[in-house]
Amino acid sequence: MSTSSLEVRLLRFFPFASFFIAGLLAWFGAWAVFGFAQAGTERFGDLTVTTTVSPYAHWAGWIPLILGVFVALHQLVYLIKPPVVLRINDQGVTFGTGFGYHPTTIPLKFVESATDLKTTLVIKFKEDPSIPMALITSMGIDYSLYFLRVRRLFMNRSPKEVVEFTQRLLKKNLA
Repeated sequence: MSTSSLEVRLLRFFPFASFFIAGLLAWFGAWAVFGFAQAGTERFGDLTVTTTVSPYAHWAGWIPLILGVFVALHQLVYLIKPPVVLRINDQGVTFGTGFGYHPTTIPLKFVESATDLKTTLVIKFKEDPSIPMALITSMGIDYSLYFLRVRRLFMNRSPKEVVEFTQRLLKKNLA
């Protein structure tokens, strides 16, 4: 990281939690496909129990198995290298949009202010028709009405550190 760039990545807790839940989903799917869908006769002393299982139970287990594996692999990539939630440099403010934290940059000349609201970092942009007013953003990020809000819960840095850096960068570029 150079002195003129600040990068905030996704906190690893959320990919870990999603990886764990996806693993449980995949385990349930595997159990339904390979274990649960067995029919047969069991003998318990004098009692004989015959079990029958719908053939759909076997096929229905493939859905959580496949989804669980895909989500777990996707989150494993985020665990190894967390995506960039926010990057501030001389070119502008870059933040994650869409499902996969795809970078979107708004030039630094449109940044009006940056504030720390303890639980949220807020960056206010100038109302200009050349930049979007709102975007569909990734988890933990909200951009609407020219306000960018990044929740502290999703950041691996403190909002105060980001605000101080942004104010220093704005002063340097205005001078």
